[in-house]
Amino acid sequence: MISKRLLYAGVTVIGLAIIGSGLFGWQARAVEAYNRDNLIRLHVIPNSDSEADQALKQQVRDAVTETLRPKLGELKNVDEAREFVLENLDLIQETAASGHAYPVQVVFGTFDFPVREYGSLVLPEGKYQAVRIVLGDGDGANWWCVLFPPLCFVYSGEGSREEAVVAWQKDGPVHLEMKFRAVELWERLRS
Repeated sequence: MISKRLLYAGVTVIGLAIIGSGLFGWQARAVEAYNRDNLIRLHVIPNSDSEADQALKQQVRDAVTETLRPKLGELKNVDEAREFVLENLDLIQETAASGHAYPVQVVFGTFDFPVREYGSLVLPEGKYQAVRIVLGDGDGANWWCVLFPPLCFVYSGEGSREEAVVAWQKDGPVHLEMKFRAVELWERLRS
């Protein structure tokens, strides 16, 4: 007869194998989903590096991502996303221009980007489709993320961390930390 301890060990190993294969599959799909041919980036360039202009850049980023996020989350592919963005350039312009006096230039096109790392997701250097928003002279430290598939999450710094910042500024990337509930539970059980 098999001991309870051996039975629990076997069930645990099988459970971990199932979870592991699911996580590996998820990560492979995530990496596959984010490649230069099937994503659209968002790039916000502020007027300057002054504290006020950097704060305005963040306000514009928040307003634009909040405006676009609900619809972009429903779209199935980059062609639908491109069509949506092109149809809504005026809305993006209006959103980006709201509440300040700087001229705003909003352009959808293909632009050069350096290599960027978002946690385990690495976007190689190259040309990417992007919505580029230039505020005023566009001489400040910029910010960008992946607009579609949605990877632009903004954390306000208040309350819970339901959302996280994925950004690139002068100091480098702010990394997303993804946690899985099953892994957290397993770590608690082990300790």
